[in-house]
Amino acid sequence: MKRTRNSEALLQSCISQAGNTIFYRAGRVSDSFRAAHGLLIVHVWMLHKRLLMEGEEGKILEEALFDRLWDETTARIRALKVNELSVNSYVKEVQAYSFGACVSYDAALTVDGEEGRLDEMAGALYRYVYLRDEHLTEDHVLVLARYVLREFDSLKTLPKEAIFESRFKWGPLPAWGRGEGGRAGRRMHPRFVTPDGKAVEEEEGEVGDGREEREEEEGEEDKRGEWRTAFSEQGRMYYWNVRTRVSTYEKPY
Repeated sequence: MKRTRNSEALLQSCISQAGNTIFYRAGRVSDSFRAAHGLLIVHVWMLHKRLLMEGEEGKILEEALFDRLWDETTARIRALKVNELSVNSYVKEVQAYSFGACVSYDAALTVDGEEGRLDEMAGALYRYVYLRDEHLTEDHVLVLARYVLREFDSLKTLPKEAIFESRFKWGPLPAWGRGEGGRAGRRMHPRFVTPDGKAVEEEEGEVGDGREEREEEEGEEDKRGEWRTAFSEQGRMYYWNVRTRVSTYEKPY
């Protein structure tokens, strides 16, 4: 029972962090199911790696975390009104690209040198979170990559009990803006290629510093307080308190 509660708390922590609107506004992550799930997987992957550092006990909780993730994923798929006969095939597809993402993030950690790891992580995030969006600059994606590597390094320093009981907070959100990834720069791929093979870049203006988005998000956080949303196995949305672990179907704020 305790393992179930702990895995639920860890998953809710990931859902809460990955659901922050900064990622989708200033960060320009698509609000599609696949992109949003990709962002969630990044956070689950970080906890997965941290839990495996704690031997057999960590592995048991890590497996429970993924079990809960797939239950929640199935509920989100059902909430999209997918034909019930197709739900399992959709889940298998999501699992396949989720595991592919985790393998890519694992590979990034094995690259020698800080800059090499950063570039490799950015490439993986570009594929699995940004879904190869050619409108983004490389600098923009690097901001997210720095965030992921920073958060993972931070998780590694936390005591086992804090991780197991989800008594930790994620660090500051990525800061997209002037001079830090929001400016125009070299794209991950050319915008298009002419018939003679010449890569053509489109000139872009600067992206704002994200201050307005952060202020709006802070206002939303004030309303939600300690409450977050999730889906039951039947696909019904409920509210969950990150501190007390109390859940309710009635909106508490």
